[in-house]
Amino acid sequence: MDQLAAFGVRQFIAIGLAGGLQPDQEPGHLVISQRAIRDEGVSRHYLPEAESVESSNEMAEAVSAVLAKQNHSHSSGVTWTTDAPFRELRKDVLAHQQRGVLAVDMEAAAIFAVAKANDLSALAVFSIADTLANGVWSMPSDLRPAHLGLSILFESVLEYLMDHA
Repeated sequence: MDQLAAFGVRQFIAIGLAGGLQPDQEPGHLVISQRAIRDEGVSRHYLPEAESVESSNEMAEAVSAVLAKQNHSHSSGVTWTTDAPFRELRKDVLAHQQRGVLAVDMEAAAIFAVAKANDLSALAVFSIADTLANGVWSMPSDLRPAHLGLSILFESVLEYLMDHA
């Protein structure tokens, strides 16, 4: 991101898979990260100590509007970023679930921190692939719904960018 920013890129959007933390999330459920809990290593190199970092509110609202216009159900809210996949402690999963955190990912907090430090805009959107709801990991045998979610997110982000270029 630092290199791309040096070349003039001002907006960044990550599209990826995440683990669902809420029991009502099925594979393919769409999540917009408006704020990410900083439980990874990159963000500390860019921002002072804090629990979380915000995404671009304007970008989050605009992508949410595109998804709503296309009748795609989605959730917007807090995600939890950790750079140690498969090392989420059950007590942490349950605490985050209880707080209403939507998903666990590996990049949102880092992207938001780099953007904020460089006065850029950033957003992260996710398709739920697996779930950690209630502290039990579950990976579906059919990942097609998660892949379809990625396609929907890509098309929605592309529409947003076309309208805001």
